[in-house]
Amino acid sequence: MLSMGRDFPSGHLSLDGKYLACDWTIEKSQPYYDRVIATVRGLAEALDGRYLDNPAYAWNFHKVLTAHPLGGGPMGRSEEEGVVDATGEVFNYPGLFVADGSVMPGPVGPNPSLTIAAFADLFAERVIARCKGAV
Repeated sequence: MLSMGRDFPSGHLSLDGKYLACDWTIEKSQPYYDRVIATVRGLAEALDGRYLDNPAYAWNFHKVLTAHPLGGGPMGRSEEEGVVDATGEVFNYPGLFVADGSVMPGPVGPNPSLTIAAFADLFAERVIARCKGAV
């Protein structure tokens, strides 16, 4: 059984000299994971099935897995809050725009492709409007 949901974006990426380091804690999201497990256990029982923990979870030493990591260059009201503004333009770099999943503050729920596409469409409209005004 596959479950999808929205946990807390409590991970941080940083450069530790030569390598990208990931510090990701699940404590704040643990109640959510516990509810998912309880729900799936209940479904297995109702279907006369047997619940088994996700083998990938067990083999990965109980680390959280994601198929759709988001964030890294989030949108904000200022450079103190984010990397890009509400138009996708990078603060202090006029004309440089980012229109991908990195502008999301974190998880947005199941497969984020439509959310990312909506942001890209919005940003494109704003870039086009700006260019028309500059011509």
